[in-house]
Amino acid sequence: MEAVKIYQKVYSETGDMSFGIFRMDDIYIEENGKPDEPHRHSYYTVLIVKQAKGIHKIDFNTYPFSNKQLFFVAPGQVHQVVTTEKPKGFAMTFSNQFLVENSIPISFIDSLYLFQNYGQSPPLLPNKEQFETIEQFANQIFKLYSTDEKMSCLSIGAFLKLLLIECNNIYSINPIEMDVDTTGANLIRAFKKAVEKDYKKNTPRPIMPMRCILLLTT
Repeated sequence: MEAVKIYQKVYSETGDMSFGIFRMDDIYIEENGKPDEPHRHSYYTVLIVKQAKGIHKIDFNTYPFSNKQLFFVAPGQVHQVVTTEKPKGFAMTFSNQFLVENSIPISFIDSLYLFQNYGQSPPLLPNKEQFETIEQFANQIFKLYSTDEKMSCLSIGAFLKLLLIECNNIYSINPIEMDVDTTGANLIRAFKKAVEKDYKKNTPRPIMPMRCILLLTT
């Protein structure tokens, strides 16, 4: 069995940012409709699916694509996107480094329900009004990401936080039901946090990307 690929860096056109956002239809065209291989990320992934057909595999569980879905993939989870026709929506990725650079504490992400599920990560299903709110945030982020406006990094961070808070509120109102006992998942989360806590003691602080430094000093 071949080893699962691990992507360490956020897929970004700039090459030096710890954040990326792309239209799903652009990715589909760029890859000629070919599905990606199962892989892990060392960063967070959010799929804002307006319209799609196909499947999304996360930790070897399969979820069918439909309309108005939100997927959240935590670092270390294995996932694969398979679409049978050109989808509409956004694929957004961000790392812990991006959170630090934008004064978003890691504890904020840990407090969310969105990236907490290991083994099962079914999509969040907002209603029409809720999805439109999320889509507006995503459009603002995409617009900022596509320009070189001053302070765009901080603006993206602010909109990202608002987007995640809105998603978390939707989850709180309509929590996703799990089909299995989550005791094992809780143990995995506790172990992961303990490892990360000890690891960070011997890890130097990340260096701010040059683009963000220039934006903050000009």
